[in-house]
Amino acid sequence: MATNKVSSGDRISVVKAGVKAGDVVVIGNLKGVALIDTNANGETVIETRGVFVLPVLASGGGYDEVIFIGDNIFVDSDGNLDMTSSNLFFGIALETAQDGIVSEIRVMVV
Repeated sequence: MATNKVSSGDRISVVKAGVKAGDVVVIGNLKGVALIDTNANGETVIETRGVFVLPVLASGGGYDEVIFIGDNIFVDSDGNLDMTSSNLFFGIALETAQDGIVSEIRVMVV
């Protein structure tokens, strides 16, 4: 058995100021959802896998900007979720959302 494994990688402590529990966090290609507010040392813990209810803008995916179950969801460097494929892949929609509207939907982070 490997003796050098540190963790499963599902929960990671990161340094990022101003984060609140439930926020989408992006640091380079690392992405997840904050489980706790940033502490006095500037650290928070993010979960990199799982299903979360998150605000997603049904826009950026072309002429048909309705989010369907199974659609890819992407995140920009500010943590905004939408369908813009030039952004970092974030996860998969588990609910639908209407065109041009920010909706709170279930998203599977992968």
